[in-house]
Amino acid sequence: MLTEPTPTLGEANIIRALMILVCLVSYPLCAVPATQIIESRLSRSEDRNNSIGLKRRILIRTPFVLCTTAVGGLVPGFVDIVSLIGCFSVGLVSYCLPPLFFLMLVRKGSIEYAERSVVACQFAFVLGCIATFFSTYLTVKSIWF
Repeated sequence: MLTEPTPTLGEANIIRALMILVCLVSYPLCAVPATQIIESRLSRSEDRNNSIGLKRRILIRTPFVLCTTAVGGLVPGFVDIVSLIGCFSVGLVSYCLPPLFFLMLVRKGSIEYAERSVVACQFAFVLGCIATFFSTYLTVKSIWF
């Protein structure tokens, strides 16, 4: 179904519906930390657990969702911007920094380690940097060339 070059109308609608479902389920995971920061700056500590706090949360989160949706829909090339930021930062945070931090702790003598774990982290760090570089390069190439 997905390997054919042009899906049928029914298959395309199923794919669109599933993509909408993914967006509806995954967007709150990204939006909650940002709205919590905004809420903590705007709300008083005594309002956080009662109904007034709930009303404030709804009044803060609704415009936030509407504004971010408007930006995503109205800015031309927004998908390319998100792709570029995502491939660079996710690769860096997921694959490069954890082994680097482990190696820094080993160098400081803060943790006990096995020699093969150091070799594995060095390999993971190099591989993560290469993968992040190439994914960022390919994204930039698809945007500008």
